[in-house]
Amino acid sequence: MAVKVKAIALAAALAVLGLASSSRAAVSIVFNGAGSTAAFNSVALAGIWGTGSAPPGPCGSNIWTQKSGATAHDNRNSYTNPANSIPDTTGNVWIEWDNSTSPTKVCAYIAVDSAVGQRLFFANPRGQLNLPTGFTCATPPAGNNLVPGLTDATLTTTVCNEIFGNNAATSTCITGTQCVFNAAPTDIRPEDTLWATTRAYDSLPSPYACGPNQTLGYSPGPATDVGVNINSAFSTSYVTPVLWALSGNDPISGLPVQPWQTGDVGAQTLLVIVNVADTSTNGLGSSQLKNINTWQVGYIWSGNATTTEFIVPGATETDVTPLHVLQREPLSGTYNTFEYNELGSGKGGNFSQECGVTNPTGGSPYNPLDLTNATTGGTRQRVIGNGQMSTELESVEDGIGYEFFSFGNVAPLIGLARYLSVDNVEPLYSSYGSNPNGGGVFPSCTTPPCKLTFPNVASGAYPIWNVLRVTTASPEPATIATLFADAETQAKNEISDFLPVPLTILRSHFTDPLQTNTPANGLLCTGQLQVGGDMGGQILTKAEDDDFIDNTGGFGVANGSGGCNAGHGGTLGQEITNIKGWSSQ
Repeated sequence: MAVKVKAIALAAALAVLGLASSSRAAVSIVFNGAGSTAAFNSVALAGIWGTGSAPPGPCGSNIWTQKSGATAHDNRNSYTNPANSIPDTTGNVWIEWDNSTSPTKVCAYIAVDSAVGQRLFFANPRGQLNLPTGFTCATPPAGNNLVPGLTDATLTTTVCNEIFGNNAATSTCITGTQCVFNAAPTDIRPEDTLWATTRAYDSLPSPYACGPNQTLGYSPGPATDVGVNINSAFSTSYVTPVLWALSGNDPISGLPVQPWQTGDVGAQTLLVIVNVADTSTNGLGSSQLKNINTWQVGYIWSGNATTTEFIVPGATETDVTPLHVLQREPLSGTYNTFEYNELGSGKGGNFSQECGVTNPTGGSPYNPLDLTNATTGGTRQRVIGNGQMSTELESVEDGIGYEFFSFGNVAPLIGLARYLSVDNVEPLYSSYGSNPNGGGVFPSCTTPPCKLTFPNVASGAYPIWNVLRVTTASPEPATIATLFADAETQAKNEISDFLPVPLTILRSHFTDPLQTNTPANGLLCTGQLQVGGDMGGQILTKAEDDDFIDNTGGFGVANGSGGCNAGHGGTLGQEITNIKGWSSQ
């Protein structure tokens, strides 16, 4: 009888424990992303607002943001020789959640270079979100209100621990999946980010040559497949090229690359921006400066033009004014969109932002890139990250740079800088004169809705744009699909940081250098996937691509088994027409 009583008591105790454990719902890490700064604000809005203009959204009702508030850690560090050779990458972060004391849903996003985000996602084991040095979840700092339209809440220790790890003192995951990245938004396709990484890492050509298809030489680094840091000219910031793979086995761990896919989100618009402090006849603040041509972009960012007279109409050649050129790092999606859609486009030349960087591992003036023209005083300098580009454009007189448009990105520049049309095509409005704020003046967004339609991007007339995408596991998790569908709705109805899908234009896909995939544009046949890079690809309308398929019998199916129409065969490469020349050199 005693045995039976003990058994009943044990069962009751277990039942109580079960009730206790079930009273606290399991926490779902809905989204844990690393990638494009251009997507940072839009995805945050979608997480809180969903498809509307008020909480809750798929990530909850609360947000906390922090400048340089997290690090992205490559979990392949235990495989490098010597170990721990891959440095962490610091970036701005947001965290969103539903309930501060008993959260059931948490989302997080760290803004890093597109190539870094893709590397951390494709790596096996995948990268993870960590706390920066000196920050613990016991005393989270107040938020920085980084996302326009949203006000930060207090980050509680409970929520902080859910995303960063128990007590977060050692920045370790609660489980093997809680803080491992499950998505990577990117300005350029994964194939293009892998080429950007390989290009930066591989040795300089001998004899030296400069062009968009030439490798850059930021290696060898501290370990095999880990390069040297690419440094900023303005701070201690840096990025590091570290090799990874799209398929087969990871080059560092030897483990298999996991299945993946991408989803299109919308077209992003890249702006050429000038500081307007110098309003003299020769200054970049001159009212006469409204446009820059693609061939001028090539000469300026390759170091061949070093004075403002090169682009300011009416400038006097006798009063030389130095031009101060700012450029991003070669792992950046922003950099690569600018590099291949403009400098490497073949219009008036075949240039690269890395022209003249002949000793990339030898320190200044090449790393950091900090070159001064001895005759004119013009400079070319490297900035790391979108935030640093904005900061320097705010303060460097006669400075010129570039960044992707979003209301949050351009907000600090209002009154201090303006954007230019390119090849006489306006990037945000139908014409330069139709901007209601004044030609080249950035629009502000203080009270949503704040809507733009980007007519010249939608038509393909404006040359510097790329498609924002999100890379996920295959099949795409339903929660992430919902989040990004909501981001597209937000861009359409509330804050137009980009032109949301569906798009009527595309860029032709191609095989990047040092890769072997067979390209496909991905918009034509039911079930067809995108394959190959597309930065710098020929701009096509969907109608043009459809006509090509109709006229050729349907060449261009991702699995290579035939065309869209029964009875027709062909290879994916036959779909590609008029690819820009850099990819075949």
